[in-house]
Amino acid sequence: MKESPNTRVSLDELEDIGDVLGVASVLINDMRARRFQEFDFSWSKAIQTKGNSGVFLLYVHARLCSLEENCGISMNLECDLSVLVEPEAQDLIYQLARYEDIFVSAYSELQPNTIVQYLFVLGKKINLAMDYLQVKGNPIEIAQPRLLMFMAARRILANSLKILGLKPLRRM
Repeated sequence: MKESPNTRVSLDELEDIGDVLGVASVLINDMRARRFQEFDFSWSKAIQTKGNSGVFLLYVHARLCSLEENCGISMNLECDLSVLVEPEAQDLIYQLARYEDIFVSAYSELQPNTIVQYLFVLGKKINLAMDYLQVKGNPIEIAQPRLLMFMAARRILANSLKILGLKPLRRM
């Protein structure tokens, strides 16, 4: 296998990453439906790279890790979050605030699909916010709050994936 100019992982890491992606594909596909609800397993749905899938969730996590590594600024926990007024930021913050309620609901109903469906929405909100709310190249008073928001999103996504038995990838 040749290494492309866009490859961010070494050839040695590919097998491990492939294993993680495969497990995530199957587990997320299985957990997306309510327990005891009949569904037809489909390999094509399980391994899809577009839309709601385990690969999508791991991709979003890796994208957030890349942002943290390459944004050129350090995280400041004391920054002014009141500058996060854009609709994309507000939507993402709302999803982050739902985290505890989602897990309480999933626990009380014993339904992991509640978490999976939440992560699909969260992943879409993260991607949308990352597309519109650049960190790199913005003034520090704008960049730091955005970075803090994205790192909170990464932590919630990573913890959720771990709870579901998956290994978040830093690169893929």
